[in-house]
Amino acid sequence: MLKIAGADARQALDKLWLQTVGLHGLPLQPEALVPGSNVGSLVPDHALTAMATWLDDRSTTIAGGSAEVQRSIVAKAVLGL
Repeated sequence: MLKIAGADARQALDKLWLQTVGLHGLPLQPEALVPGSNVGSLVPDHALTAMATWLDDRSTTIAGGSAEVQRSIVAKAVLGL
């Protein structure tokens, strides 16, 4: 149950982050994250990893079993369905 709740909460926070940064969250610029890189960021620092984080956290509903499978296991074990 914690995995399901945690994944849902993380995705909700990531969605809010992307809505907050707006179009600044769209560019994926990994070279700007490399320490010592001379590449300037196209977006503000607080928005630099927004899209990458959102895409990565979407996988938490799949890792360790999809959310649907996890909910089915909980329903059988806890609710006796």
